[in-house]
Amino acid sequence: MTALLVALIAAASATALIATAVTSADQRHRTQAGEIAEQDQQRLRGFSAEQLNSLDQNRVVTLDGTAYQVNSTATLLNSSGTTSCGASGAGAAAYFQIVSTVNWNANLVPGSGADREPPVVAESDITPPAGGILLAQVEDQTEAGLPGVTVAASGPDYSSGVTDSNGCTELAALDAGSYTVTFTDPGYVDPNGDPSPLTSSATVTATGTSRPTSNPVTMGLAGTINANFTATGSAGNLTGQEANALSWFGNGTSSRMSDYDTNTPSSTPATLIPATGSVELFPFLFTGPSYTGNYQVWAGPCQQMEPPAGIDKITVSPGSSQTASVQEPALDVVVDDLGARIAPAKVSLSFQSTSGTTCDSTWYPPIVSNAASNANGSLASPGQPFATTATTGSTASASGYTGTYQVCADASILGITRKLTVSNITNANFTTPTVVTINLTTSAQLGSC
Repeated sequence: MTALLVALIAAASATALIATAVTSADQRHRTQAGEIAEQDQQRLRGFSAEQLNSLDQNRVVTLDGTAYQVNSTATLLNSSGTTSCGASGAGAAAYFQIVSTVNWNANLVPGSGADREPPVVAESDITPPAGGILLAQVEDQTEAGLPGVTVAASGPDYSSGVTDSNGCTELAALDAGSYTVTFTDPGYVDPNGDPSPLTSSATVTATGTSRPTSNPVTMGLAGTINANFTATGSAGNLTGQEANALSWFGNGTSSRMSDYDTNTPSSTPATLIPATGSVELFPFLFTGPSYTGNYQVWAGPCQQMEPPAGIDKITVSPGSSQTASVQEPALDVVVDDLGARIAPAKVSLSFQSTSGTTCDSTWYPPIVSNAASNANGSLASPGQPFATTATTGSTASASGYTGTYQVCADASILGITRKLTVSNITNANFTTPTVVTINLTTSAQLGSC
């Protein structure tokens, strides 16, 4: 019994000693962490306004064999103690709030026995140096703040910062004057598909708080596309069709492109556009949330070539990448000489807009090798851009605008090159080809298309 009591007393004493040692170590760590936090506060007070702009810095300080993790932040706040970034009514920036947060190894390791100990935090306020303040905000496609965007102001002075978790940054102590403001985040685009860096402007006053003319700026992680083309010809479904350009228009619930866009038309039609690289598109969002069907794409460089609503819709989500299959209506060009089918030397297609912003385009589609007998007509690629004169109904362009083709074919008739042009041709049927018959005879106009 005596031996048992001695053992119990010894165990209790050891436990007490261990607990005392752990407590002593925790107290020492916390005291040292407090000293490091205060030293960091002193360090931050010596920073310039440019160094404090959007500051979020991590570093390690080792003391007596213990590594202390120090996080230093600075935020411009208004007189109410809230962020000044965002709407113009948020209030002018009044001071920098600097915060030093210190952790050490033990209280960062779950289950260590000290992981419930909070970090040591020290904070204080600094009045911004004299000069103007520029506040900027960046949002993504969901209208949430976009962190990590580098914002730079260049003019009479220069300063830069990085947006925080709210998508905000504040540049202080700027000289008064006009500034160019850039927003940089690689891989991001604005709603019109313009890639980073995006540019705005601002006028900074000597003592006031200014915002860029575009505020907030909207940027989304681009989805990329290429396109190939299909059609339904007289002989059935056709792949490997061609176009001389690709156009697109995107929208979501609360935003849309300011206008349609197109890549630079080529004089030579291609089966894949762009043949190298890709088109970067903003990921428009519908309520739901959903990205489904947020773009309509089409062959050709003109807005009038946009097909009816619901045709050639694609989905572009943040960071997506795809080769879209774009359907074209088929145009079967048949060349005839006194009732006998012949092969033309050349065919030219000239699109002419008849409403909306003027957009005319001419190209020479390749001729198929068996043009005199091919079931799909003379063109190697009967699939051609949409054209309609309808302003309402199922064959009207989603743009509401109209246009027609002039189709010219030439061939050697009795050793003499002759041509004939037919006008006011539409190409609006996606299920049944439009057949254009050109009767070349000895009375046709001399020359080539």
